[in-house]
This record gives sequence, C-alpha cells and structure tokens, in this order.
Amino acid sequence: MTKSKYGIIGWPVKHSRSPHMQMSAFNKLGINAQYDLIPTNPNDLKSTVGNLVSEGYSGWNVTVPHKTNIIDYLDEIQTAARVSGSVNAVSVRNGKLWGFSTDGYGLEMSIKESFDINIEGGKFLFWGSGGAAAAAGAHFVNAGAAEIILVNRTISKAQALKQRLNEFNADTKITVEQPDQHAALKTLIERVSVVIQSTSVGLNVDDPISIPLELLGESLCLVDMIYSETTLLKEAKKMGCNVVDGKGMLLHQGAKSFEIWTGKTAPVDVMRQALSAG
Repeated sequence: MTKSKYGIIGWPVKHSRSPHMQMSAFNKLGINAQYDLIPTNPNDLKSTVGNLVSEGYSGWNVTVPHKTNIIDYLDEIQTAARVSGSVNAVSVRNGKLWGFSTDGYGLEMSIKESFDINIEGGKFLFWGSGGAAAAAGAHFVNAGAAEIILVNRTISKAQALKQRLNEFNADTKITVEQPDQHAALKTLIERVSVVIQSTSVGLNVDDPISIPLELLGESLCLVDMIYSETTLLKEAKKMGCNVVDGKGMLLHQGAKSFEIWTGKTAPVDVMRQALSAG
C-alpha cells in the first residue's frame, strides 16, 4: 500500500506539535501515512508548493508566516479562508489545491469544550486584529455570532477587518475599539461571552501583559491563543477568571485538518493525548 504524505510548512517549523498529533491519529485509524516538518523560507514558498505536489503529498498544514501568501498558489479557497485572508490547511484533490481555514473551528470547539459557550448568538471580544483574529472572526460570523468587538491599536487595520467580516455576514454586529479606552472597554468586557487574546504578545516570558488586568472581572471567560500558560492567564486566574490557553484550539484545528484530508472522523482523544505528551 502506498504511504500517504502530509506535513506542515512554516518558518520556523521545528517547534510544531502537529506531527505528534497527526501521526497518533493516522496510527489509531490504521492509515499508512507520514507527516513531515517542512521548513520553508518565505522566498521558497512557490517552489516548495510545487515540490510538494510533484512529490505526491495529499495535503499539508500551513503556519506562520505563510498563511496569507499561500493563497496565491491555490486553485480553490473556502469562503471563510478567503474572507480572513488566511489558509492553514491545504488538500490536494484531483490535481487541484484547495485551501481551508480550520483555526476558527478550532477556537469554537475549544470555547465550547472549556466554557460550554456556543458561538451562535454569542458576543466575543478579540484583543488584536491580525491574522489569528481574522481567521477566527470569519468563522464566528459564519457561525452566527451576535457581536464581535475588535480591539486594536491601529484602528485602520481593525476597520478593514470589520469591513471584510461585514461583507461576509452583515447580521453580526461588529465594533472597533482602541486598547487605551479603558472605561469603555471595561463596560464592553462585562457583557461579552468570551475575551480572546489574539496577539503574539506573551510568546516570550518577558513580554508585557497584553490586556490590562484592571479590565478583567471575576468569572470572566478568557482565551489566550498562545499555546502555553502566559503571564496574562496566570494573573487572570488569580483574579477568579475562567482561563484557557491555545492548546485546545490547536487540537481541534488539527482534528478538522485530518478530517478534510481523510474524510474520516478524527480520534480527538488520541490526538489530545499525543499533544499533551509532545
């Protein structure tokens, strides 16, 4: 039996936990497959995509900094991925490259699992308006979120994202706020379902806390998309907030990628164990 080939492209990519997670799923279901780390310099993205196709890869994940630029080399793009300008999973089907965004689904499932909160009808505040917020925001408006608040220092960037999301689904109320408007933000945070920290601040241990702690209240549901327990989450937890890091999002976006590639239900619990062990 021919071995199916999958992988993840990024720069850098050696830190990725996806191989542990995906291989555990392939092995559990008896699928003869490999999942490779594929370090890809931004200057080599086009040639890497060509090589993956010629080498018979059936699909691959995409991580920073390629989630936007990969779109130039795809044939078909899922609507949510097009709206967000972000692709993190590619599937090769009948010689065509299909692009998907599974990050928003991953976040949705993490929020449901951690807080028992549904996206449909919910109100969500994103701290940051970059690629992570765009990918999740597109999925959330598609899933029927009632309201999304975008907090970003560069208002024009947040406004541009708001416009794209509104064109996708005008039923979701979307507002833009600046991070220094503490009085207004405090009031907004008190009435949202979940606050989502979607910037890269916190990746390094000496980073400042991205969201001012005085804005957070007891029992607030807070997600930090970063895959580890950041200082923000540690301090918010001390204040009585309900907190979760980005590992659940990573798990479920990976499970959705697996299902896109194989057409089979992902063994999520097995993948969870592999992610924890990896």
